[in-house]
This record gives sequence, C-alpha cells and structure tokens, in this order.
Amino acid sequence: MKKTTGCTMSKQAIIADLDEGLKAEYRALDLCNFLLTTLPDEADKKVIARIAKDEERHIEIAKELKNEIINFYGH
Repeated sequence: MKKTTGCTMSKQAIIADLDEGLKAEYRALDLCNFLLTTLPDEADKKVIARIAKDEERHIEIAKELKNEIINFYGH
C-alpha cells in the first residue's frame, strides 16, 4: 500500500463533509432541546442537557475545522 503525505480530498469535498456534519450536529442539538421541554424526569433532563452541551461543542469544532480548511486552501 502506497503511503500518502498529503490529503487526497479536495477543499470542496472536505467542506461538504463538514457541512453535512454540522447539519447532523444541529439536528441532534434541536432534538436535545425538544426533549428538555418534554421529558418529565429531572435525571433524564440532566443527561440530555449534558448531551446538548456536547453537541454545542461539536458544532464549535466543526466550524473551527471548516475555517481552518478555508484558510489552508485559501478562499
């Protein structure tokens, strides 16, 4: 197997993948926020709140990665 030293994906492909990931993260966050308004059990709400916080962090990371790719490849 031949080793590669660089990324074999194009800028557009990487950004498209990150955009798809962001959509999924936003959907997960929306679901968490919905569940927080509908779940009656406080223990369940605490778990969902932690998951929502994770989703918010995932969104931040994906946005940062997207900016890094844009800066690396240029606008």
